[in-house]
Amino acid sequence: MIRGNAKIQERFAHNKVHGSQQGDTHVNGNSRKSLDSGKVYVIDALLNAALSNPTVAMFDVRYAACTCIQAYFHAHEGIRHHFLKRAIEGHNSGQDETSNVLTIMIRGPSSYESKDPYRLWFAARIVFELIYDDLEAKQLAMKVVEGDAASGEEVVTCIQSIAGNLVASLQSSEDERVCIGYLMVLCGWLFEDNAAVNDFLGEGSVVQSIIQVICRKDKGRELVQGLCTILLGILYEFSTKDSPIPRRQLQPMLISGLTREHYVARITRLREDSAMRDFEVLPQNLSGVEPGELPLVFFDQVFVNFVKDNFSRVVRAIDRDPGKEVVRAQEGVDRDLVDELRAQIESKRRALEKAEADFLALEQKHNQVTSDHKRALETSGAEVTRIRNINEALRKSGDDEVEKLENTHKRAMEAAEKQHRTRLEDTERRVKQTASEAAMRSHSATQQHIVESAGLKRRIQDLETLGVQAKQKTDTLQHSLDSAIESTRSRDSQIASLRTDLQQRDSLIASLHQQLVQQQAQTENAQEDIKDLNTKLEHSGAELHSVAEIASKLQKEKKDLEAKVAGLTTSMEELESTMKEHSDRATQATARETNLKTLNTELLSRDKTGKSRIQELEKSEAEARTEAASKEEAREAAQSELDDLLIVLSDLEEKRARDKVS
Repeated sequence: MIRGNAKIQERFAHNKVHGSQQGDTHVNGNSRKSLDSGKVYVIDALLNAALSNPTVAMFDVRYAACTCIQAYFHAHEGIRHHFLKRAIEGHNSGQDETSNVLTIMIRGPSSYESKDPYRLWFAARIVFELIYDDLEAKQLAMKVVEGDAASGEEVVTCIQSIAGNLVASLQSSEDERVCIGYLMVLCGWLFEDNAAVNDFLGEGSVVQSIIQVICRKDKGRELVQGLCTILLGILYEFSTKDSPIPRRQLQPMLISGLTREHYVARITRLREDSAMRDFEVLPQNLSGVEPGELPLVFFDQVFVNFVKDNFSRVVRAIDRDPGKEVVRAQEGVDRDLVDELRAQIESKRRALEKAEADFLALEQKHNQVTSDHKRALETSGAEVTRIRNINEALRKSGDDEVEKLENTHKRAMEAAEKQHRTRLEDTERRVKQTASEAAMRSHSATQQHIVESAGLKRRIQDLETLGVQAKQKTDTLQHSLDSAIESTRSRDSQIASLRTDLQQRDSLIASLHQQLVQQQAQTENAQEDIKDLNTKLEHSGAELHSVAEIASKLQKEKKDLEAKVAGLTTSMEELESTMKEHSDRATQATARETNLKTLNTELLSRDKTGKSRIQELEKSEAEARTEAASKEEAREAAQSELDDLLIVLSDLEEKRARDKVS
């Protein structure tokens, strides 16, 4: 097999560049016209040779052409992506579908008249090489869809189309090479690609169909059944809880429909098959093939290595916990996040250990409390038994004592009855006497109560009158207080205004005083200048004319300065007068404020006096009411006592009547 031939790759790359400069080429089914209609490009020729020669005799040529195409983009990511993009564009445009590998995979073998299983098999080899272990290439292929949603058609992805073709091929009499081609592409595409797995699981019936194929007893299709089992293992390995068929649902489906032993046996049997095990030594050509028969070529070297490298992982996939997902890190892992998660796990682990230790301690404490409680119950049971025995003995002795007490009580009752008769007779005499006395007291108390009630009513009326007068006086005082408060507020406002004026005048006085100080300083300076000039006049003996002129000027300046001093003196007198006036106003304001405070104090004192008087009146009224209530209660008590005596007397008379009758 040809792999990584630098000269071939360089020549093919030169051919691609040359074709793009000359005009449109025809790459992977995307037709482009050339300026020279007689020129044929190598890639076009190799694709036609590999995909469009249905005769068995041309198998070796087709195999070599396919290998050359794989060598063209092997280990060259840019060329591989370019080839795949041209295939996608050609499929979407629908031009020259005969040599487009994607169109062949999506349309399936039933869309062609020729019964050539290797046509799809070679297309599958190329597609597998394009997308294997290349996430970007897989994402490009994922964008290929069938159907127009805008027109109301059902949209089917590329993976779902290939899966549907696989199920149709498995259920029909298609050659196993067609099924193997589809299975190679799907295994390479879904491996370590969660998005592709979710896309495949979007059609749940496909999984059930594959399980049914694996469970069928068909000795001629061991390779297909083994690859189907590997595909199911990859589906479960890279599925998640968010997949259309979640992991927790997919694992029971596989185990119940397939069983673990059957799953492992199918994969092991595929690994031990000579077509897989001895691939490196088996001839991948027509040698040893009888005329009219197809060559025994089923796999690709890269796919064989893929199966052998991941054999153990796929076998163990069925035993993986559904709660643990395998997610491929597409852009690496944030080490800080990993460290943070590890720290959280460690803290939670320590917290769990502490909780377990606390639980053990609590359990020991609970056991201790339980044992203590059990011992206490046993002790209580013994004590209850002892007390029950004591009670039984006491009950027996109590019965004897009760009998003695009954006899004693009977004798005491007889003596008491005799004594009661004697006392009853005495009581009758006393009751009659007491009744007459009580009648007299009741009559007297009633007359006295009537007199006192009339006096209390008059006193209550007087108190109510005083209360009304006090309330009127209180209202008058309250009105006076409100008027005084309002007057106080207006005076406070006037005082605040006067204080503001006074502050402004004080500011003006301070300013004028400062000006006066400055003028005085100027006057003193002028006087010093005059003194200096006089001194100069006294000492000058010559130039009298000039001196006279200077003297006149100085005399004039002196008069001016004296006039300024007089003006400043007048201003000072005015300021002093203004200050005196402001001082008088401030004194008046202070006096008014003092008067207001005195008035407020007087009003408050009157208010307190009025309130105190009202409280005294209310207190007197309450005392009068209390006294009246107490006398009423005394009258009712006397009346009640009299009624009781009358009832007792009536009872005694009835009893005497009964005694006479008996």
